[in-house]
Amino acid sequence: MISTIQTFAMEDDRVQYLKSVNAAFSQTKDLLRDGTRLKQRCKEMEVTKRSRATPIVEDIHEYLHLAINMSLQGIRNCAVRSHYLSKVRTKFNALAQEVERKDVAALLELEEYAETCKDAMKKYYNYRSAGGRAWTEAYRTIIKEKGQTIADLVKSHQNKLGFEGEFESLEEMEQLKVYNSIIEEACELSFGFVDKLALVGGPAVFLATAGLMVYDILNADDHTEAALHNGLDAINMIEGFAVQVVVEKEATKFLADYLTGDLVLSLGALVLGCAAGLIFCAAAGLLIDEVIGSGGAKAPKLEGLNFHKITAPPDEGQSPTKLPVVVIKHTQKIKRCANQILSLAHRK
Repeated sequence: MISTIQTFAMEDDRVQYLKSVNAAFSQTKDLLRDGTRLKQRCKEMEVTKRSRATPIVEDIHEYLHLAINMSLQGIRNCAVRSHYLSKVRTKFNALAQEVERKDVAALLELEEYAETCKDAMKKYYNYRSAGGRAWTEAYRTIIKEKGQTIADLVKSHQNKLGFEGEFESLEEMEQLKVYNSIIEEACELSFGFVDKLALVGGPAVFLATAGLMVYDILNADDHTEAALHNGLDAINMIEGFAVQVVVEKEATKFLADYLTGDLVLSLGALVLGCAAGLIFCAAAGLLIDEVIGSGGAKAPKLEGLNFHKITAPPDEGQSPTKLPVVVIKHTQKIKRCANQILSLAHRK
């Protein structure tokens, strides 16, 4: 492991990678520990007037386990996982504090809220763990036939819900409702009293989960992860490679020019590539937040960021290679190189 990590070109990048690995592990361990402590604390409450806390704590504990499992199964990039787990922690801490603070009457409301959080996370988790991609195949086909991008779909559902203005200017709760509306349409699910998800600790963890789920739903059958891995292999001989993220039709996931070392990613390829751990960047979690927060309408700024590719599928335990990204602006270069581009969208 250490010898592989040493292939980073810069010491700072190696340190950032190690920090993200350690942070993701420590956050998972600490959340599980604190969830157990909350259950133990609940047993003490059972002998007091606050015994109503038992079902609330059980729902909080289940929400916690579902969220952690979501991070382990759906996010293989440690930097993104750590960023996601910080949102899980914020929600858990807020819920735990409310259990300690509330009197019996107030616990009645908190009980309904905690159950809503658990049920929402369970629906997200069930999609990821129970072949949800197969459920949405017909929906993806319809969207492709219409030629819609994620930005088009987001705008359509935003209008349907009556939210005015640019998507990025909406409140987090409103953005969550838009993403959930897409998920409901694609998966035939219902999130019920979604407003309750913001009452304690905010909706950030649910917004991140729903946003990732929408990108997964609309890109699932295009082998984006495998194609991106092949594309990175195609430019493996280049000492460095340049990345640009563009807002484009989702049918074109990315383009790789192995002669010049250029990698042009759509927003979908960036989100899935970072989440899957195929490309590593210390700020990957923030980049995904930016994409989700824009509703797929804007590409995030990459100036000053270093990326690294993965030498093998992430679940084999390999770490990134030394290929730092030289971030440059080359919009015209994309057009000029169009005829010599290696398109890997259909390669396996």
